[in-house]
Amino acid sequence: MKEDANKVNGAPASSQPNQQEGELPKGKPTKTSKPNVGVGKRIMRWMLWLIVVFGLGATVMAIFFYVPLQQKLSAAEANSTASAQKLSDYEKKIENLTAQKTDLENKNKDFQSQLDQAHLRLALINAKSDIMAASLAVSAGDSAGARLSLEKAAVDMQVLTGLLKGGALSEVLATLQQRLEQVNSDVMTAQPDLDILLDNLSKLEDAVKN
Repeated sequence: MKEDANKVNGAPASSQPNQQEGELPKGKPTKTSKPNVGVGKRIMRWMLWLIVVFGLGATVMAIFFYVPLQQKLSAAEANSTASAQKLSDYEKKIENLTAQKTDLENKNKDFQSQLDQAHLRLALINAKSDIMAASLAVSAGDSAGARLSLEKAAVDMQVLTGLLKGGALSEVLATLQQRLEQVNSDVMTAQPDLDILLDNLSKLEDAVKN
């Protein structure tokens, strides 16, 4: 009877539900894993695209910004090196010019010293010449000529004072000037004093030479 009832309902009598509600057949992949795999691939694809885009952006930045900056930096370094070399050359030139200046200053000092020495010796020669002229005038009885020569000798003494500028020789010269003033007060009786003046001037000249 049951078999007949099952046949009537269109189902075999011996068939039973193979699975419970909500269960899937064993051995078949679930359909829910496929969407997850697709999302992962899309994420990976987007990440690759982002990497490519960032890489291209970095390359573009390098081409348009970094490379020109690097070139400018290289040019600046080259200019800095050239400027440093020029500065070094200028410093060497300045050192050479300074050395030349120092050498010229030393030579100028030497020339000035030699010139002062020549002026001093010339003033001594003039003083001796004027004293000798005064001595000759006294010997000849020429009082006016003797006084004129002594006045010239006094001027020579002043020149010598300016050239000696202190020291032992200037003290000797001051003594000679005092004697010259004494001689000038009484010319006609000053022959011995004139001889002493002439001798002292000769000694002063020898001291100047040494």
